[in-house]
Amino acid sequence: MASATKNNKTSRATATRTSRSAGRGKNLRDDRDKKYMFIIAALAVALISAMGVAVAAFSTDLKINGVATVKSTSWDVHFENLLAVKLTGTKAKEVTKPTIQDDTNGNKSTVIKEYKVELKDAGDAAEYTFDVKNAGDLDAKITAITINDGSTESKKLTCASGEDNKADTRNNNVCKNLTYSLTYVDGTKVAVGDKLPKATTGSTANVKTMKLKLELSKDITAAELPDKDVEVSGLGVTITYGQDESTE
Repeated sequence: MASATKNNKTSRATATRTSRSAGRGKNLRDDRDKKYMFIIAALAVALISAMGVAVAAFSTDLKINGVATVKSTSWDVHFENLLAVKLTGTKAKEVTKPTIQDDTNGNKSTVIKEYKVELKDAGDAAEYTFDVKNAGDLDAKITAITINDGSTESKKLTCASGEDNKADTRNNNVCKNLTYSLTYVDGTKVAVGDKLPKATTGSTANVKTMKLKLELSKDITAAELPDKDVEVSGLGVTITYGQDESTE
């Protein structure tokens, strides 16, 4: 009986020591695991920091620099090469030779003015030939044209010969038998929409040669010819050129 009791005590003491040893071992393992976790965490932080440094070390800036220039444009349509008058008929005469001049706005060589001619017999005519040139870098075309050729009331010529009882008849006979025309050298009528390209190397398309002609009809009768001088005014021609945007 005493021996059994002693064995039980011994077993309990041994279990207690074993339990204590197991607890100390568990605590040691826990401490070791915590140390490992701390070391791993520190390594992870160090690795992330090292990656950040590595990323920063491989940084590149790509830049684009440049300069643009908006080039100026030149608009320059003008008259050139005004030739001497061509007279038809034995009585036709040039009194004042025309000249090419600048307009009131300072546009160069855009006015032909101050010509004066005399016609007397049927078929007498005076004709001037000149060039219209596009010296700019924009294509042009005729956008409007006005010729006081007597074809309509708004384009009526003015014929005046003084005050007498025959003045109206005399003046009307002269005006209705005058022809005032603007054509190209081939006889084609100058018209709205006609193009005048800009200058290009090896091309002469930027120059158009025109003819302005004043003629007393071949069909005027002797009775219709004036018995006094009749002055004809309003012989105006305006050709308006604008940019040809269809070629842009």
